[in-house]
Amino acid sequence: MIRNFLQLLRPWQWVKNGVVLTGLVFSGSATDADKVLTALAATGLFCLLSSTVYIINDLADADADRKHPVKAKRPIASGRVAPSTAVVLAVILGLVTLTASYFLGLDFFITVLAYFVLNMLYSFFLKHVVIIDVMCIAA
Repeated sequence: MIRNFLQLLRPWQWVKNGVVLTGLVFSGSATDADKVLTALAATGLFCLLSSTVYIINDLADADADRKHPVKAKRPIASGRVAPSTAVVLAVILGLVTLTASYFLGLDFFITVLAYFVLNMLYSFFLKHVVIIDVMCIAA
C-alpha cells in the first residue's frame, strides 16, 4: 500500500521544486542558516502541494487514464488506491500545505495559492486549450 501512495505522490517529480532553492544562491544567502531553513521548508511545501495537484489531476483523469497504456498503471486508474482515499489524502495535504505556507509569510502564501489555483485551472480547463496549456506549464 505504501508503494501505491508513493506512486500517487510522485516524489521523483519533486526535484523540479528545487528551483525554490536558487533564490538562496542568487541572493547570497546560502550561508544564512535561518534563510536556508526557510527555503528548505518552502521547497518541502511545494513538494507537498505538487503531490496534491498530482492526486487531484489523477482523480479528474482516472477514466481517460484507464484507456492509456502507461497511465492505466497509475494507482487510481488501476484501482489500487480508492478515489475516496485519494480525495482524503489530497484534502489533508492541501490543507496542511496552505496552512503551513501562511506561516512562512503572506507573500509565500499568495504564491502557493496562485500556484495551486493555476494548476487547478490547468487540470480542469486550460490543458484542453491550445497554446494556453503550454503557457501554463511554463508558468
